[in-house]
Amino acid sequence: MQLIQWNEKNLITIYAPTEPEKDPTGMALTEDLNYSYENLVVYMFEDDVEIDMRDDLTVISVNGVETRIIADIKKDTAFITKNVEAPESEWFGEKFFYTKKDGFTLNEYWVDPRSIQNN
Repeated sequence: MQLIQWNEKNLITIYAPTEPEKDPTGMALTEDLNYSYENLVVYMFEDDVEIDMRDDLTVISVNGVETRIIADIKKDTAFITKNVEAPESEWFGEKFFYTKKDGFTLNEYWVDPRSIQNN
């Protein structure tokens, strides 16, 4: 497998609501949340998929045919890791961090998109 991962060392900040008592679900954050998304796996592709990461975007090709253009993935925001075994559990974008030393580790802030109800 090939992974496309964020290389950013910046923190993501999710701010707690200013009036959490108005949250009827009781799911509001109680404090600001900060975490780094360095090494966060954004995409995972089979080894035979061509990933052309450019200065301004990334092009994904299968058998020489462009199948996807990713505008926010580029040389200064992401990197490719090759020859990786797929994680043991079900994969979703941004569910895992990956390093060669530690392998896949769960992103503790990831929320399964299937659990979100749209009204």
